[in-house]
Amino acid sequence: MAFFKALGGGRVHSASAGGVLFGALNPFSKMSANFKRTNQKNIKGNFKGEGLILGGLYVVNKNGEPEYVFREEIVGDHAPLSDIMDAVGKVAQNAAQEGK
Repeated sequence: MAFFKALGGGRVHSASAGGVLFGALNPFSKMSANFKRTNQKNIKGNFKGEGLILGGLYVVNKNGEPEYVFREEIVGDHAPLSDIMDAVGKVAQNAAQEGK
C-alpha cells in the first residue's frame, strides 16, 4: 500500500463505487473507452483484490528522485508510452554521463 499512498500524497487514491458504475455505464466516458480497449485486446481480469484503488507509475533516477510520475485518474488509464520512454531515456543518459 505504500506505493499507492505515495501516489496519493499520503492517502490511498481510489475511485468511488458510484463513479466507477456511472463511468462504466456511460458509453461516452473515458472509463467506458478504457473498458472497451481492454475487451478488444482480450485482457481478462480476475475480480480479486481491491478494484477501486487507482495506480500509477514512477520513473526514478539512481538517487531515488522521480523523473516522471503518472497518476491514474480513471480506472484503466495508462501513462503515454512516449512519456515513459523519454523519462527512461533521460535517466539512462544521465547515468551514462555520470559514469564517464
